[in-house]
Amino acid sequence: MDSLDVTELLGEHLQRNPAAQRAALHDPQAAADLHRLRVLLGHLDRALAAEGLDGKARHRIAARVVADSLGSDEATARLREHATAQMPGRLTAADLAGLQ
Repeated sequence: MDSLDVTELLGEHLQRNPAAQRAALHDPQAAADLHRLRVLLGHLDRALAAEGLDGKARHRIAARVVADSLGSDEATARLREHATAQMPGRLTAADLAGLQ
């Protein structure tokens, strides 16, 4: 059984999303979330392989889980813009930094 390289898959996602990569390196909560996702993806890959899915299908599924779980820098920026528009004058710079 060929196993999915979860670390490579997560690394590819983080390379495309530099703010998420910085958070994973400097924010303990983001690092812990990334570790839990890495473990979950390993379990998911083994379960899908046991069900007979080929490596390409398992990779596509895992990539989707990563994208849905971690989001993207672009989605985070849209969330910030929406939050700022909904509550003008209520958010501080510290509040916005916490959304990363």
